[in-house]
Amino acid sequence: MASVQDRVRGFDEEMKSHPQITVVGRPAAGGQRARAMAVMEDMLQAHRTLNGVFGINDDSALGALAVLEAAGRKDVVVVGFDGTPEAEAAIARGSALKADVVQHPRTIGKTVIEIIARHLHGEQVPPLIAVDVGVVDAAALAKQ
Repeated sequence: MASVQDRVRGFDEEMKSHPQITVVGRPAAGGQRARAMAVMEDMLQAHRTLNGVFGINDDSALGALAVLEAAGRKDVVVVGFDGTPEAEAAIARGSALKADVVQHPRTIGKTVIEIIARHLHGEQVPPLIAVDVGVVDAAALAKQ
C-alpha cells in the first residue's frame, strides 16, 4: 500500500537525523495485530534492550503493545498511526503507546471535492496534494 510505504520512507528519512538511534529490525507484520504480536515476541527475545517501536498502523502498534504489557515492559515507547479510538484510549490510560499520527479525513474529503470542482471548471490541478497530519498524545487528548 502506497501510504504505508510513504510512512516507512518518512520514518527512514527522519531517522537519518538521529544517528544515536539504532534500528534493530524491520519485521513485517502486514499491518495485522496477531502477526504484530508474534513479531514483537520475537523482537523482545532477540533484543532485550529494545526501547522503541514504530507501528505502521494502529493494529501493528496495539499488537506490539499487548506483548509489551504482558511482558511487563513499560520502558518501551510505542508510536502508532491512524488515530483509532482503541489507540487513543491506550494513550489516555498512560500505556507504552505514547503517540499516534493521525490523518484528517474531513480535510481530505473536502480537498478531493475542491480538486474535482477545479478540474471540472478546466483549471489545472497539481499531480500531488499534501494534506497535513497531526499527532495525538496524552497532552492533546487532555485538551479534548
